[in-house]
Amino acid sequence: MRTSYESNDVRDRVAARLKVKPSTEGATRDDQDRGGSEAGVRRGSRSWPIVPLLAVGLLLAVLVVGFLNVRHDRGVAAGDEAVNEVEPHVEQLLSYTPSTVSSDLESEREWLTGDFARDYEDLVTATIAPAASEGGVATTASVTGVGVDSSSSDRVVMLMFVNVSTISTAAPEPQVSGSRLRVTALQVEGEWRISEIRPI
Repeated sequence: MRTSYESNDVRDRVAARLKVKPSTEGATRDDQDRGGSEAGVRRGSRSWPIVPLLAVGLLLAVLVVGFLNVRHDRGVAAGDEAVNEVEPHVEQLLSYTPSTVSSDLESEREWLTGDFARDYEDLVTATIAPAASEGGVATTASVTGVGVDSSSSDRVVMLMFVNVSTISTAAPEPQVSGSRLRVTALQVEGEWRISEIRPI
């Protein structure tokens, strides 16, 4: 008959034979696969650094502002240049005497352009010259104020305040009237030419 000591010894030996060490190979492989997948996700989802993107955006903003400033400066310069060239010719176009009205038209024609050149010539020939000759009408115009309404490198719109003094055979005392004109000038062959004069 076996003693309790022998029974316990047999039980321990059986348990030792049946006991299996937990396998770590599968867990290790799973951990490696999981780690590789996470690393791949981290590599795939990598985003652009914030600082370079901000630098690029700032550079683009500076370029846009610089371009707009250049256009603005060119427009301002063109407006000033057009005013200086056009203002005296507006005064001459609106000033005439009975004896010089035709010659004044000839001298000022080169400062006109487009349809306005033809329309002004027709006006002088058909209306102004006959009236000046028959009535002894003479006018003297002076620009009292001028401002630039809009401007670009080749087109400038100006607003002019003009006083016109008129005398005639019937009214020898000067009669002064004021007018507001919208004057458009275009750059043609490097010079500013008047393309429109419109009362406003």
